Amino acid sequence: MNKMTKNKLFNVEEAGFSEKETKVYLALLELGEASVSDIAKKAKVDRATVYRILQKLLAIPLVQTYQERKKTRWAALNPRYLIDYVNRKKRAVVELFPDLQALYNLNEEKPKLSYFEGEDGLKELTANIIKETKHRGELLSFSAPGAAAVYHTKKEFLKLAWDRIKKQIMSKILIPSIKEVPGYAEGEDFKNWRHVKIVNAKKFPFKATINIWNNKISIMTVRTHPIGVVIESKDIADTMRSIFEFFWDNIN
Repeated sequence: MNKMTKNKLFNVEEAGFSEKETKVYLALLELGEASVSDIAKKAKVDRATVYRILQKLLAIPLVQTYQERKKTRWAALNPRYLIDYVNRKKRAVVELFPDLQALYNLNEEKPKLSYFEGEDGLKELTANIIKETKHRGELLSFSAPGAAAVYHTKKEFLKLAWDRIKKQIMSKILIPSIKEVPGYAEGEDFKNWRHVKIVNAKKFPFKATINIWNNKISIMTVRTHPIGVVIESKDIADTMRSIFEFFWDNIN
């Protein structure tokens, strides 16, 4: 192939052809008409593969055949047929687009679940919450007292809090007790971007921690084995956010 063919026409691949298919097509364009053996030699592709490719190009059609002295010869059609082929593919995709969009939207509406296991899994989950929550965003928590101490050292816990403070994420927490939580105080703590309300431990003995941020919620428990589940769904997150706000507004 000449330099122009390599540099310019090799972009035939972008029309959906493989490298070998492109080589065979371009070789035949240059040859004008040829036998399978001649095309294979020009394209540097084995004969069996060339034959299969020519059958595909014939079906499109980008090539044609004719008989010469009882032997099959191959010839490339005018390159405008390639444009016709690409346009047909484009029209097919455009016609299919509404159905594809409907499938995409259906998938978007399905909640996405992620599962985290063990102490390292819960560390990753809690770190992700801070990373994903927007600057000056809001993090709502039904918190099980002392749960974080199972998978975080005090130093790690305080660093996580500092990462949240740097992003000015307001943490609103409902919790039965703050005795086992370092640095927590009941009420508003603007310095630490935190507001804690204590719920009745007998009525609401939280055994798991639920966090709500963006369009996600997480549920974590450490009572038997540290596990966590994240559900990504705007409807579920908004519903849990409403439940949290109901509790929040009705606790003195």
